[in-house]
Amino acid sequence: MASELMVEDLRDLMTATQEHQKKKTFTDLSYELQRFVVMREMLKKSNSRFQDGDYYKFEALMNDSGSARLTAPYAVDAVNSVDGLVSASVGWKFADTNWQIDNREIKVNSGMATQILNIWNVKEHQAMVSLAKMLERLFWGKPVNAADVMVPYGVFYWIVQNAASTGGFEGGNPAGFPGGAAGLDSDLYPNWKNWTDTYSKFTFEDMVSAMRKAAYKTGFTAPISWPGNVDASRLGWYCNFDTLMNMENILRAQNDNLGSDLAKMDGRTVFHGVPVESVPYLDGNVDATNPIIAIDWATFHPAFLSGQHFRRSKPQVAPQSHNVVVTWVDLGFNFVCEDRRKQSMIVYTS
Repeated sequence: MASELMVEDLRDLMTATQEHQKKKTFTDLSYELQRFVVMREMLKKSNSRFQDGDYYKFEALMNDSGSARLTAPYAVDAVNSVDGLVSASVGWKFADTNWQIDNREIKVNSGMATQILNIWNVKEHQAMVSLAKMLERLFWGKPVNAADVMVPYGVFYWIVQNAASTGGFEGGNPAGFPGGAAGLDSDLYPNWKNWTDTYSKFTFEDMVSAMRKAAYKTGFTAPISWPGNVDASRLGWYCNFDTLMNMENILRAQNDNLGSDLAKMDGRTVFHGVPVESVPYLDGNVDATNPIIAIDWATFHPAFLSGQHFRRSKPQVAPQSHNVVVTWVDLGFNFVCEDRRKQSMIVYTS
């Protein structure tokens, strides 16, 4: 005879089976975007940075000492000391997701463990899809202004567009942040600006030339190495679908050996050896500037408060629902760019 499963038994079962979950056997139609960029990057610990404390902090060297000179025998020494380091800080943002099951949802029977595990798997998947959708939206955005303390610093906070640009480091302070990104005012520190440019035609001579110029201008390599420096860029090129399709049309127009495949160049657009990736979230969710965004993942990365990288709790009795077992996943994080000069934003102007 069936009887209700006790919450303690349910919690123990979830703990025992979490590490031995079977493959999910359902069709997931819960998301609208074809691809997600940021969850892929955030799950890779090798791409992330970890710190303790109230803020994620880093230092930037804004100028050299100016002490180098030509000299002659018996010349009088000239000692010149310049404090070129400035400190930047990025506040932590917090997020969570959860899934739960009520002991009254399931009756004890011969297939109990499998039945419960299947439901638990679905609920976990739902919770993680919800988190992935939220993080994607936040990554391709920015807080409204400095008073918005909840929203993390997304792409459009760090990489600022300039529709009047003709090519230059003109991506200054993000709108609503007069003190500058990470507290560094780009009016005071001109090297704390990203590359910007515009294009008005979807052609090799216009759009692709702007991309080539951006890649060259942001390809900085330090003349002197030091412990911890990052010279090797890991660029990713991102745009919306319409822009990518125009790039594929350029490829098709310059390729005489397409055969009978009408879409042979689809998915084959590569720039400087890097695949150009269309971002579904950019379709209809940003203004009509058709931005082409270059992100250097070596200097633009997810940052996590130590111990808060998708921290998963053990199944536990919900504090206000004694019949419910719940699991939480917590994040203490933000998105951090430590070198804005290696990022670029190219926008369409009619």
